[in-house]
Amino acid sequence: MKLFFKLTLFALLLFVGACYRITAFTDTRSVKVEPDAQITHLSSVFAMIELEQAQSIRSFCPSGVSKLQMQQTWHDALFHYVTLGNYSVQTTYIWCKRRKLIED
Repeated sequence: MKLFFKLTLFALLLFVGACYRITAFTDTRSVKVEPDAQITHLSSVFAMIELEQAQSIRSFCPSGVSKLQMQQTWHDALFHYVTLGNYSVQTTYIWCKRRKLIED
């Protein structure tokens, strides 16, 4: 029973420890609550081989980016470990810059 508890605790810490969120701001004045685009990216062999074609951020935000957030959640980490590191999922959220209206 102790061994099962220790293995369960280790697995839980492993999955929680694999979660991350990285956020980069370039302009905080015009950030909305909801992102303008969400990209889910799948890669293989410990994230060294890309399985999907890279997408240009300019195609989503022609005027530029005000906030960019990349994350891997616990269920993404679980998928990574269940497949023994063969597949890795990462989600990117993009907030576009807002052009200011010129007032007369």
